[in-house]
Amino acid sequence: MRKKIDISILVDQYISRFPAEIQERLLMIRAIIRQAAPEAEETFAYQMPTYRLGDNLVHFAGYNNHIGFYPTPSGIAAYAKELSSYRWAKGSIQFPHNKPLPTDLIRQIVEHRVAENSRGGTQKGKQISLTDKAVEKATGKGWDEWFSILYQEEADKLQHKEIALLLSKKFGVDGWWAQSITVEYERHLGKRQVGQAKSGTFQTAVSKTMPGSLDQVFNLWLEAVKDTEEFNSIPLAEKPAISKTEKWRYWRANLKDGSKITITVGLKSEDKSMLTFSNEKLKDQDAIEPWKAFWKDYLKKL
Repeated sequence: MRKKIDISILVDQYISRFPAEIQERLLMIRAIIRQAAPEAEETFAYQMPTYRLGDNLVHFAGYNNHIGFYPTPSGIAAYAKELSSYRWAKGSIQFPHNKPLPTDLIRQIVEHRVAENSRGGTQKGKQISLTDKAVEKATGKGWDEWFSILYQEEADKLQHKEIALLLSKKFGVDGWWAQSITVEYERHLGKRQVGQAKSGTFQTAVSKTMPGSLDQVFNLWLEAVKDTEEFNSIPLAEKPAISKTEKWRYWRANLKDGSKITITVGLKSEDKSMLTFSNEKLKDQDAIEPWKAFWKDYLKKL
């Protein structure tokens, strides 16, 4: 039986290919996206880290002289004035390595894309992030037509990859739209819910801006959990792993129920840092709200 690949490891491996200074910039963008879009699914597509929320949200990629950031044309159009000092095209932005990353602007763009993807109508009670008009314009068919076709093809018996391949090979739908139609079809069937990753597990995150430097906030966390052996009544499976870069601090732990916790501290300004609690590999959607409540209560104690 083929072993499932942990997508976060693929993204880690991708980032590790670059020199240390570029790795740090890529990690910074990754953390901003996770903070601004905690419900987004992290995946790997088009040979780069990719984030989906119903459909495509943003991508990013590393290059020798710049970071490529891809928030779709609408994300760029909404901030054209703020992006005037950068090289950009219809769907891409270049952030050169010889300039500081515009972290607040990146966060605003991601939040804008989250708002866009969260709007839209419903199809039989399931959220449709892309409008029927947009799908029809791009593919020649609306949602009802595509869902009818997929029913006729008995796509409800197929896996995600098989559905996307069917749309691409038999019906000539290009890669991005094939993936988007597949995701919405799975939502339509009730196979995929908000916060659900492609693996079938769920993820969530809670963030808060706190006063203090990176180390002050990170050490506050380390002191709070130094004797902790369980979180939300779930024991640790092993000793937590701690790692640091110049601008980021990480604390990672696996729990005995198979889920994973990642604590990230990123510098937001000279005297403020962003603390983010992330859960991955949750077994069902019902686990999301209890974890959110747990972390919000934890933040009050900190």
